[in-house]
Amino acid sequence: MIRVLEKQLEKRKLKFQDLRRTIAARAQCLFVSMISNRGYFGQIKFDHVAGELNLIVDSDQSKALKGRRQNTSATNVRSLSGGERSFSTVCLIMALWESIESPFRVMDEFDVFMDMVTRRECMEMMQEFAEYQSYRQFIFLTPHDTRISAGRFIRIHQLHDPERNQAYLTADSEVHTEQELEQDE
Repeated sequence: MIRVLEKQLEKRKLKFQDLRRTIAARAQCLFVSMISNRGYFGQIKFDHVAGELNLIVDSDQSKALKGRRQNTSATNVRSLSGGERSFSTVCLIMALWESIESPFRVMDEFDVFMDMVTRRECMEMMQEFAEYQSYRQFIFLTPHDTRISAGRFIRIHQLHDPERNQAYLTADSEVHTEQELEQDE
């Protein structure tokens, strides 16, 4: 009985490793596809033994391809600008989402370091990604103007800009500053 259980355990370990390789390969393909939309070269390096994931992105695709042919080291994400890094992170998250079964996908302040052109391209890519998966609900939170329009599957909820010196909200939804509350006492 113990030998049977040990054999089954070994089979499960092999299936797990195979599944992990498959998920990593799929995430790598999706990441490369998404990052290339912007003209970048990218790679995800999974080190399952060390439990690490390294992201390599080069915003100059011709230089990156030349470097790959010459076996030189690729560009680390830390050397990218804030917008390039944010775009790369969005691509990574969307690639990893494909391996997770969840009815909701949420991304908060993904575009804080992006310029308007990168933000627009990123929003278009995310919108296309969401429309392709209309059986899921996507929630994208951003403090910036999205410049996308509502559609059959898209609802936009835009909050009003906050009032300055806002301190407390009361039950009657009126906004009071600390000074006004002190005067009422």
